[in-house]
Amino acid sequence: MSELDTARAEAFAARMTGMLNDGFLALMTSLGHETGLLDAIDGLPPSTTEEIAAAAGLNERYVREWLGAMVTGRIVEYEPADRSYRLPPEHAASITRAAGTGNLAAMLQWVGLMGTVEPGIAECFRKGGGLPYSAYGRFHEIMADSNGRVFDHTLVQATLPPVPEIAERLRSGIDVLDLGCGSGHAVNVMARAYPKSRFVGYDFSEEGVATGRAEAGALGLQNSRFEVRDAAAFGDASAFDFITTFDSIHDQGALVVRRSPSRERLRPNRPLPRGHECGALQPRATRGLSAAAQGRQAAQARHRCGGEEATGGPQRHRTGTDRMAKPERLTSITIAS
Repeated sequence: MSELDTARAEAFAARMTGMLNDGFLALMTSLGHETGLLDAIDGLPPSTTEEIAAAAGLNERYVREWLGAMVTGRIVEYEPADRSYRLPPEHAASITRAAGTGNLAAMLQWVGLMGTVEPGIAECFRKGGGLPYSAYGRFHEIMADSNGRVFDHTLVQATLPPVPEIAERLRSGIDVLDLGCGSGHAVNVMARAYPKSRFVGYDFSEEGVATGRAEAGALGLQNSRFEVRDAAAFGDASAFDFITTFDSIHDQGALVVRRSPSRERLRPNRPLPRGHECGALQPRATRGLSAAAQGRQAAQARHRCGGEEATGGPQRHRTGTDRMAKPERLTSITIAS
């Protein structure tokens, strides 16, 4: 047995201690997002616990404890002279709803959710198998919160435009299927932006489909609908002009979109050039970018779609859209997963 390197052992113990502290701090930051505390304190001048609790509409005793953790974690600043707290704008830029797609506090909700399934996962280690989506409690709620902001900021503005002619066709009116739609927000965003087109979302989650239907009803949308259906067996693709799937391919137990068969079965359309491929921006590629930066990325993607075959990259998927080898069909399948 080799001699113990004391310095290395102490350094590793310090790292684990930091991990433990930051793990709890992640949960407190997630609470700040869920309760709206981070947004409330961001909108205030330096304030006392009573003022912050009143602004957020929360219990002062709990807010005081939360602020103590956030000060200890160096996220919120404290001024002892007047017992006031402030969230520095440099911190707010990453952990408030005003940050849009750059809001990392929303992503920290996953830490708490994953903790709830740890015992079940441990049992899978012992016996094999897996856990159903239903075991993950708030999965659809958190996913909708996370991806919803991305869809709001980039779907119509950056993800769809690089697909050749699709914006024009959506404005004119076509039939669109979204596979693995989850809570359906992407479907409703597209339906709201393109009222002449007809959109349907398929997902095997009854909870997700119900959420999509409820949102469509609240928005007064008449051109979006949702069905509880397994995306791996979505039926006749010839009923659709355009098929999308966002952030869901990696979750499928079976291959959802086999590119060649799907291309063969999509609805016939007017002649289009052969063999053209481009990489549509995936929503996560634009998180945290300014509007100008998002515009530059979209322009770059459009340039690729203008003639050169996209080679992909760290922020794009190689498979963005397809046009068939057969000139009589349009077969656009946007994959942002």
